Amino acid sequence: MIVAGPPAVGHNTVSDLVGTLHPNLAVIDVDDVRAMARSPIEGLLGGPAWNRVYERSIRQSCMLARDFDRDGFDVILLDVAPPETLPIYRAELSDVETVRIVLLMADVETLLQRDRDRDPNPDPDPEPLRVWHDRIRMLHRELASATDAYDEVIDNGSVAAEETAKRLLSFFL
Repeated sequence: MIVAGPPAVGHNTVSDLVGTLHPNLAVIDVDDVRAMARSPIEGLLGGPAWNRVYERSIRQSCMLARDFDRDGFDVILLDVAPPETLPIYRAELSDVETVRIVLLMADVETLLQRDRDRDPNPDPDPEPLRVWHDRIRMLHRELASATDAYDEVIDNGSVAAEETAKRLLSFFL
């Protein structure tokens, strides 16, 4: 399963909860795989160099997912997973019996509030925070305009994370 959605939608929180309920689950965060390469990404987010690194991290994450799948694990891949990446995921996981791409969404104000709530710095520098929140807004618009590209869309903006986790867990049963 690929759990997609904008930053602060609850990818990690929900997958951690699924993991407490599922005895045989592997969780792979595409951001963590991308961070394994310590060389800096040259160019702007979304530029050619960044896109090559992002695509490589998707392919490597899928390789790990296939390996866990062969060993009998259910797998959750965590990523923003904008619509243009979905063909890569589907091609890389074509030999996996069932692949479901689930988009978690919440309204943008909920996302921004969750992001503020998780920031340990009570007085963050306003400019980087503004840029980051603009990025969240942009990704939210992009994902919201392409919900039909995903197998399932779950609005978890007003639902407890535990309820979302139970719904995701039901896809494995």
